[in-house]
Amino acid sequence: MTKRRRRVVVIAVVIVLLVAVILTVAYYPRSFAQAVGGSYDPAKTPQENGLQEVHVILSGITVDETRELHIDPDDPAAAELTALLDSQSWRPVYPEVGRQVELDYVVMGVYLVGDPYGGGRPGARFFLDGSGIAQAGQGGDLKDYRMDPALQQEILDLLLEQPYTLVS
Repeated sequence: MTKRRRRVVVIAVVIVLLVAVILTVAYYPRSFAQAVGGSYDPAKTPQENGLQEVHVILSGITVDETRELHIDPDDPAAAELTALLDSQSWRPVYPEVGRQVELDYVVMGVYLVGDPYGGGRPGARFFLDGSGIAQAGQGGDLKDYRMDPALQQEILDLLLEQPYTLVS
């Protein structure tokens, strides 16, 4: 093999390895903490994370109502919701595929964490509609991830059991 041919083969192998590494990083499963980014740490208690409340909006699809929930960090439902979200391996989806809503409600949740200036700020956001794709992230930076529709239904069932107020 000539030097030129050997160099072409080495360059081709390096390119293939780089593409493999990039694809592995792009599609590698993440934990909920990695999916939302920021300072959220599932190993810490809600108080250590600075969690003030979990604010959830359930927008009715098959029912004509919208529910608003405020779950206190000391409430066992907050720990159960977090455990359900943490039980999932969050695999990125590129590009977003068409969605067929499967749940009775669309779930929009925000973990509000303490702000050094008082009040709360979004620490983690998630969006579920039962389509097999969920969104998670921080602030306005939501990304699509694969999520089992059965787990999404389990999360919705947990949330529907919580006290709520109707939003007009």
